[in-house]
Amino acid sequence: MKRLHLGIALTCSCTLLVGCISASQGKTAEKIIKYQKQEDCFLCGNEDRSLFSLYDEGIGVLNLNRLEIYPLLSDDDGSGSGSTINTNGENKTVVEIDRNNTRRITDVTFRLKVDSKPDAAEMGEIMCEDCVNSILENNTYDMSFVDLSTREIIPLEDNMVQFFVGDYAVHKVSGTDEEQGKTLEYLVFFAPEIE
Repeated sequence: MKRLHLGIALTCSCTLLVGCISASQGKTAEKIIKYQKQEDCFLCGNEDRSLFSLYDEGIGVLNLNRLEIYPLLSDDDGSGSGSTINTNGENKTVVEIDRNNTRRITDVTFRLKVDSKPDAAEMGEIMCEDCVNSILENNTYDMSFVDLSTREIIPLEDNMVQFFVGDYAVHKVSGTDEEQGKTLEYLVFFAPEIE
């Protein structure tokens, strides 16, 4: 009888121990995010510290996680052409920008990956909690267009074909879905209203 009680006790102890181990492995540790104070936020904070203090007009691409601006066209840049490739890190978005400043046309291609999403922890290093939450709520991808004069962030949306930013028109040329992500291509050109 002692063996039976010992066997049952041992079985119960092992089952309880295995249950505790599997329960603790099922939990994921939540990452604690530290945000900047609103006055120190690079998006909405002190005007002198804001990234936007470098630009007063035009349109750009905004890397939401790193808060980098890639300007596309401006009124005073009327010469030459150039190409740049920017990335948001491994397995994240790649942005290809081909400028023709003489014609005031820019081709922008976003190569979005499965992980091309805004990252609260990365944004919190340079932004306040309100700005981070607004971006997370309104943006599917880690890149967007931005109106440099009003600071309006224009999210990339799969179904948006055309929009205007000041004197600039943005037209979606193509969009393709691939196994590892998708590609969105836009043509940005100077198109002031006729008075």
